[in-house]
Amino acid sequence: MPRFFTHNLSGQGYGVESLTAERQRLGLSLEQVSRQLHIPVKYLQALEKGELETLPGDNYRRYFTRSYANFLHLPIDKILSADKDTATSAAKSAVRKPIKIASTTVHPYRLFMTVAASSAVVIYLVSAAWSALVPPRLQLFEPGNDQTSLSATIKVRGQTQVGTPIAINGQAVEVSEGGLFTQEVPLKPGLNIIIVTAQKTYSQPTVVTRRVIFSPPNPVSLIK
Repeated sequence: MPRFFTHNLSGQGYGVESLTAERQRLGLSLEQVSRQLHIPVKYLQALEKGELETLPGDNYRRYFTRSYANFLHLPIDKILSADKDTATSAAKSAVRKPIKIASTTVHPYRLFMTVAASSAVVIYLVSAAWSALVPPRLQLFEPGNDQTSLSATIKVRGQTQVGTPIAINGQAVEVSEGGLFTQEVPLKPGLNIIIVTAQKTYSQPTVVTRRVIFSPPNPVSLIK
């Protein structure tokens, strides 16, 4: 640990700035002082700069100042007195500083535009939510219900909302940009149920069902 010698400080100011001058005269760094006193470097820097408001409360400020002054062999009472005067002056300055209050006057046109823009955003969001949640439209052009077919396949043709996926008997089919779709569906002899489903991501599905009877012209063996 460095050896310290008392010295004459007559005529010297005893504000917190004297801490810096004395530390530098002794050739000490803040890190060395911090290790000796167990005071964080940032608090020592605050003491030396007179930034007392950054220290954690009056009690800590006095304790840190007293410990630092003792370590440097400086007159403690005078430094604490100067510290108190500095803090008091800072507090008075803060009280006397005028507070500027921003004007809250809003031009009617600006207010109207703000309300209009906000309303447009709300309407858009409500419309988008409604569109996403409402079941999509689905129109089936063919086949008709309870239709009899002599062919082993039947054409399923219809239209739905643009961008809505379509499935026929659980199988996805291609939909045009205008929402049109056409698909050949195989039939088995007898009654066939054709289920067409349109469903958006978050909506309930729209389902259309058709009953088609396949009656082949010649007897067909049923294969299980």
